[in-house]
Amino acid sequence: MQLVTVLGGYGIFGSRISEALAGGGECRVRVAGRNQIVGANHAHRIGAEFRVCDLADVDALRRAIDGSFIVIHTAGPFQGADYRVAEACLACGAHSLDLADGRAFVAGIGALNDRAVKKERLVVSGVSSAPGITAALIDALRPDFSEIGEIQIALSPGNRNPRGASTVGAVLTYLGKGIRVWRDGRWVERPGWGDAVRLEFPPPVGRRRVHNCDVPDLQLFPAHFGARTVRFHAGLELDALNY
Repeated sequence: MQLVTVLGGYGIFGSRISEALAGGGECRVRVAGRNQIVGANHAHRIGAEFRVCDLADVDALRRAIDGSFIVIHTAGPFQGADYRVAEACLACGAHSLDLADGRAFVAGIGALNDRAVKKERLVVSGVSSAPGITAALIDALRPDFSEIGEIQIALSPGNRNPRGASTVGAVLTYLGKGIRVWRDGRWVERPGWGDAVRLEFPPPVGRRRVHNCDVPDLQLFPAHFGARTVRFHAGLELDALNY
């Protein structure tokens, strides 16, 4: 069976991915990350192998992904990160997927396209809620419209959903800072985690407070879908946690 390596495979998202893959029985699974105790325990529980890997150590990264058919990179945050993981995957002949939500990171992944095509390998970024699932939803609805004038996306996880340090860290990188948003066919600047609004979600969720987020969708969707306005908001269930 082919080997799938999950970097950060014991974190909030990575643990679910590695466990689902290991339970499917269609591939061998390797969990990799910095925390040997937590990582090895998780790998043992799901029937996977474990390798220690600090992404700052390129040699350790290469050892961690050696022999992989696919590498799934879940070890964020991706804001300000480089492409060393994807580049290492290309060097060892592995396909590469990541759960990046960093705007510049996802928007710039095309820089590796020529190398990926030459190697006949996939390098796919943003395979997460945004922009992966959001883009898929819009694509599914697209045939029902003659054109798309405005896209409004809002996420609001329930309070019982765990929130990883990488997700919180990503918000902190743009909290209170100006972010570029596409409004009425032009770029304007709005405050990160600002412009709070209350939106009505389908039952049983109800009304939730959400805020501006700096995500890849804001950069990619205006051109990809031809919309004149793209909005992306997110928030938490309890108002006290939104401030």
